[in-house]
Amino acid sequence: MKTLSIYHEWIPRVGGIESAVYNLAKVLSKDYKVYIVYKGCEDPMSLFRYSDVADVVQVESREISTDFCLVASNHQIHANLKAKKYLQWIHSDYAKYKIGRLKNGERISQYVAVSEHSAKVAKKLYGVEPVVIQNILDPDFPVRKNDGFLRLVTNSRISYEKGFDLKTLRAVKFAKGLQDAGIKFEWIIYGDNSTSR
Repeated sequence: MKTLSIYHEWIPRVGGIESAVYNLAKVLSKDYKVYIVYKGCEDPMSLFRYSDVADVVQVESREISTDFCLVASNHQIHANLKAKKYLQWIHSDYAKYKIGRLKNGERISQYVAVSEHSAKVAKKLYGVEPVVIQNILDPDFPVRKNDGFLRLVTNSRISYEKGFDLKTLRAVKFAKGLQDAGIKFEWIIYGDNSTSR
């Protein structure tokens, strides 16, 4: 069986990348031996969830070698992380994060973006051509019967770059747009505003 490591340098308690890493590992674990590799985390208890779908390894504790390594964001590949092929996940609009350059350069065989927009931004900023693979929804996610009511769930840090800032209020504008369009909806937001690191 082929092996795959997903490297996420810093794992916060909750957020979109954390859900994306979990869901991706869960789907790929059917065909690969999956390792979720990290350098540090905000809350060690959050690692237990990952252990349901992958082996969880702190990169500084030992060397790990896999066939493929997906760097889950713009993190420098740790010296203890070896792979035959490296991919880098572009998981957000890097123009908004003001990321000066892509790390890892020639070591990356392929860039993977989560949306057409983030792929277009990466091409404009860095001249790379990412393959677009939308975020994967957990295949076991419960789906309720559609009763004409739009149900939205957000799992995110409550922070500026996620649209929860007081200046632009993107999240509020989105909800107001749904209301103005006469769309009945329920929007549940899970997250925290922790900034410790």
